Amino acid sequence: MTNAQGGMRIAEEVMRSIAAEYGWPDFRPVVRTSMSVDPKMLAQYAGNYEVSPTFSIAITIQGRQLMSQATGQSKIPFHAESETKFFSTVVDAEVEFFNNDKGEIGYLMLHQDGQEVKGVKK
Repeated sequence: MTNAQGGMRIAEEVMRSIAAEYGWPDFRPVVRTSMSVDPKMLAQYAGNYEVSPTFSIAITIQGRQLMSQATGQSKIPFHAESETKFFSTVVDAEVEFFNNDKGEIGYLMLHQDGQEVKGVKK
């Protein structure tokens, strides 16, 4: 039974396991490689990103690790796929950072569950 909170993650993991065993191309897990990002670049991403008046994403740095904490959720690590794109191994989510017209980090895009949401840096 997967109708509880977090149940879809279990169902998806079961489907990925079956797909790996039987070679189903549509459910193959995405293989990612993480890279190191200059700590000065990481520091530019730190801050609060407002998605809506009641939902924001706090980006912090712990050591050389980017951490994300959405409103009402636990803090999770994100790994660099490039200098601007990061992915989580805890949840199926990606964040990508973008510059504003002043050349500073102005917003992020959260890619999760087939949706894209923009968070503006405050």
